[in-house]
Amino acid sequence: MSTSIVALDIGTSKIAVIVGAITDDNEGIELIGHGISPSKGLQEGIIVNIDQATTAIAHAKKRAEDMIGGNIDSAFVGVSGKHISSCTADGRVRISRDMVSDTDLRRVKSSVLERLGLSDDVWVLHTLPKEYIVDSRRGIQDPRGMTGTFLDTLMHVITCDSNLVLNIEACLDRCQLKMDGVILEQYASAQAVLDNDELELGVCMIDIGHGTTDIAIFFKGALQHVFTMPIAGGTVTSDVAAYINVTKDQAELIKKEHGCALAKLAQSGEELFVPSTGGRPERKIERENLSRAIEMRYQEIFEVIKGVLEKNGYLQNLGAGIVLTGGGSRIEGLVDLAEEVFDRTARQGMPGGVASLHGELQRPDHATGIGLLNYAHRNAPDDKYGGNIINRTVRWVKSWYDQSF
Repeated sequence: MSTSIVALDIGTSKIAVIVGAITDDNEGIELIGHGISPSKGLQEGIIVNIDQATTAIAHAKKRAEDMIGGNIDSAFVGVSGKHISSCTADGRVRISRDMVSDTDLRRVKSSVLERLGLSDDVWVLHTLPKEYIVDSRRGIQDPRGMTGTFLDTLMHVITCDSNLVLNIEACLDRCQLKMDGVILEQYASAQAVLDNDELELGVCMIDIGHGTTDIAIFFKGALQHVFTMPIAGGTVTSDVAAYINVTKDQAELIKKEHGCALAKLAQSGEELFVPSTGGRPERKIERENLSRAIEMRYQEIFEVIKGVLEKNGYLQNLGAGIVLTGGGSRIEGLVDLAEEVFDRTARQGMPGGVASLHGELQRPDHATGIGLLNYAHRNAPDDKYGGNIINRTVRWVKSWYDQSF
């Protein structure tokens, strides 16, 4: 499968293996198959049971292989969860031959990581340049070919606990899969749902999954900040289950079919029937009351995010507003609620950038999986060179630069 890319989205509610074929001109990707399985052994985006997670991944892999009629032996994997960290760091090197080369870019990237002094239990996911400075000339996006004495950079470095990646790798080994690269999930999702104008003007992408809500903030074409919250779509489902006394599976269905994230949009007096336990007859509840319970939790999520944006000075730079994606964003009224809370324009982000998208893969639930394909196609050489401090020491010599949009 030398002309194919495989994405593995390991979510709290589902495992998705998505296969794309690189077009003959190498300019794009065409979807050729996928396999989806209910997720097991994960909590808030983190593997907590190796055996269960392995079984779920193997089922999704088998379904994808059946669809494409071939074997899958490697994949690019998305990661998320509370162990993700990010910071901005600087580095400086003397330009080797008076003109900035790829070697200088590698050296200045290495100087950033060396200054951070990361321990062996830290896995570097991404090193994303915010700007380069050649002597006193600032705001440079690509300094190659420029003359000068010193090359400085300001980079956004995203890391995670090495054990998070090693546990994923353990599951993949049991499924006879190699790990081509590890990508931060919200950064991958952005590749599928955001356009270049939004990245330049400033945008906050909120990816609401089942176990986590992942946030990525972009401005002037660069990733500025990321963070993850353990409150997400599954939390809303639990609220619904507790409010109307039904199982979580029943609550999930009711939320999707009848839920609304802005109670004032629900018609007053509108009623719906919900199941009872023990053979009792169905009960009637008002949709407006159900929507209030849903709205309260989504508003809490948005208010926490808004607080982070305000604290770090990002809210004023969101010229393109808010983009909502992920399975938890697929509910009536959520875009309207986002516009009220953030006082910015908002839209729902649907995955794109891959040809032949159809069916369920067109939904925001699969923004991460489709984004992994897009990211891998654009940046595959870099992702071969992530890893912990021991592996990075060897790989810096081999790596090449291309970590910006």
